[in-house]
Amino acid sequence: MNLNKFDKKLSSGSLIIRNKFSNEIKEQYEWFKNYCKIPKQEINNMKFWEILSNHFVTKRKQNSSFIPKMVDDYMASDTFLSFAFGSTIRKVAANIFDCIDEQIIISFRFFRLDLPNNFKKDEERLLLPWHQEYSYFKPLKNCSPNSIVLTIPFYDCKKDNGCLIIGKKSHLDGLKRHNKFVIDKKNNKHIRTKCSPPKDIDYLETSFGDGQLIHFMTKHASGTNKSKIARGSLLVRLSCKSDPDFIPGIL
Repeated sequence: MNLNKFDKKLSSGSLIIRNKFSNEIKEQYEWFKNYCKIPKQEINNMKFWEILSNHFVTKRKQNSSFIPKMVDDYMASDTFLSFAFGSTIRKVAANIFDCIDEQIIISFRFFRLDLPNNFKKDEERLLLPWHQEYSYFKPLKNCSPNSIVLTIPFYDCKKDNGCLIIGKKSHLDGLKRHNKFVIDKKNNKHIRTKCSPPKDIDYLETSFGDGQLIHFMTKHASGTNKSKIARGSLLVRLSCKSDPDFIPGIL
């Protein structure tokens, strides 16, 4: 790993990866179409995501457990795992770290599905306050202060539908103190960590096929989904084996 080149590429603490994931996202659309038993229709980027989104909202109104089960089934599917651990993501990471593909470690993969803001409880459960990724994942190990988070939205991700908000160059200020709290205290679920907000913010708006990449030390928070569509994103945490600060641990 070349730390000097890595620092230059992520000098602002974030980076937009343009139009690298279009084909893989369309494959994910097919999985959701089959799972939701939607009649055969042309998969047409954002238009088809709106069809899926309307179906998600309808199903959520009928049955509150439909979305969590669907997300669990999707993350256990070969379609999801092939994307999360696939060559496209691995090559993007290798380019950022300036290392060979085989040195990339892909961990803590997740699919996040946020419904429109009228589902208050769902939105509150998934909203993330200002935090640094390293504060949460350092105790779990298998990462480094130089690790990165790659978020791949399955839709056009804009400010009005809750795109990621980051603190510009906040990764340069080091790891900050975080307070831990639990959203669902009754069931001890949805643990969050929170730090002070950054001085200067930016909105990571992307188009279909793009990815949002942030440094593990960058302060970031969830935007509020004020649109009428659901937002779905694949997230993976990426590290390099040759990083001198890498801490081995669980995947």
